[in-house]
Amino acid sequence: YAPYILDEYNYPPVFMTTEDFTSISQIETDLRSYAESEKSKFVKNGITDKSWTAYLEKLDTMKIDELIKLKQKGFDDFYKE
Repeated sequence: YAPYILDEYNYPPVFMTTEDFTSISQIETDLRSYAESEKSKFVKNGITDKSWTAYLEKLDTMKIDELIKLKQKGFDDFYKE
């Protein structure tokens, strides 16, 4: 797969404020832990519409929207002309 991984498809090395970087780190740490835990449950027990919906709702309560906004802000600032 390596030949198909292009820099244009990867998140660039952006500069952020300390506050934004700290928020991203905290949110990502929590999200990764939760996602890995749930992934193993999905593999072991299967997945239903109900469990998937609950998973998505939990991501919302874990500030995934804030993470996306912060990452988008960094991305936009990086490509600002």
